[in-house]
Amino acid sequence: LPILHYPDYSDYKIDQYLWANNLPHMLVTGSAGCVRDCDFCDVNKQFGRFRFKDGTQLAEELIYLQGQYKVNKFLLTDSLSNGGMKPFTAFLTRLAEYNSQASHPITWSGQYINRNELQFKTDVEQYFQLLKQSGAEGLTIGIETGSNYVLKHMNKKTTVESLFFELEYFRKYNISCKLLTFVGHWSE
Repeated sequence: LPILHYPDYSDYKIDQYLWANNLPHMLVTGSAGCVRDCDFCDVNKQFGRFRFKDGTQLAEELIYLQGQYKVNKFLLTDSLSNGGMKPFTAFLTRLAEYNSQASHPITWSGQYINRNELQFKTDVEQYFQLLKQSGAEGLTIGIETGSNYVLKHMNKKTTVESLFFELEYFRKYNISCKLLTFVGHWSE
């Protein structure tokens, strides 16, 4: 998703889009589609294969919008903010670098997938530190169920153990999250 220019929100009534504590926020899109193919979801049919902006470019967009419109909170409208780990890490790195020197750090929230592979990374601690330093808060995670059997049949490509692994790091770094579940999957 190449950016030819930054969006113009001059007609956007920022004071009418309030986040917690009545603080304004702006919506930004960094990707479309999803890297998963869960059997209950139609995101891939709606948006096609997963596409994403360059992570550093997306961070620069938030930094620009903050300066232009004096908004510190951003909501990523993506179906999945961490679909491509290289651009996502570049996004986190640039925002963490900016936030370390900013008088008004940027915060952001978005939809996030639980990844099994994080349990086996040697730099997992640095990843969650970077996530925190980037301003991540209020991540929404579709966990769907607490059953590995059902997760497998949903084609979620994750496990309950992996979720609890990440939740421990979210707790350690005080990154808030919302967990989405539902009942009635055919495999229950």
